[in-house]
Amino acid sequence: RNSRDSQHIIASLDMEDGVATLTVPQSAQLTMEALVFSLCAILRARRVLREFSPIQKFGTEVYEPKDAGYLTDLASRAWELLEAGSLQSLTLVIFEEESGNVLERWNFVVQFAEPHSIDGKVSFDLHKQNTFQASVRHLLRQVTTAAEAMEPLPEKFESTTVVWDVLFHLLPHVERVDGIEACDSFPLVAESETLTFRPFSTDIHRISASSVTRT
Repeated sequence: RNSRDSQHIIASLDMEDGVATLTVPQSAQLTMEALVFSLCAILRARRVLREFSPIQKFGTEVYEPKDAGYLTDLASRAWELLEAGSLQSLTLVIFEEESGNVLERWNFVVQFAEPHSIDGKVSFDLHKQNTFQASVRHLLRQVTTAAEAMEPLPEKFESTTVVWDVLFHLLPHVERVDGIEACDSFPLVAESETLTFRPFSTDIHRISASSVTRT
């Protein structure tokens, strides 16, 4: 798929009677970018991935990995699922490779509201644009601050390597999608603490984020 960044999408929104309108595919890409850069912020702050390059997006500086192959594939899959309204949640799991013990879970729950208009669009005026970008910046600051305040994860934790994975959870009525597990095979975090972050929304897609970490 041809990808356009969030600034390009917002700058090229359709105009109807002088009001910008947002389609489901456009909302899916904006939401996908917010999700992916939230994951990058966490992975960078937790030092699970270390090689990042700064770029400008959402009116602020964000980071993308220098080796972006896996996250590029993840972003493409997330975009398709968001556009189809099939994604229930996305979870970043940080765990011990050998034992499988889960150290942290970062959860992003998705709510999809199909536009009621005949053409499948919602208004997305300047106020909503600014509110959306501000809410994404706020989420990035929240997850970054929370991740940096946590006890550092050493490269070796209890004689095992710390690794990560991203899980897609589909809505119950959605048929199984190739490459996505039907259930979460990772155990819950033992002796954990939960943090909930302020959500963001395009009025089509709404994301509520939280973290569950060892205490």
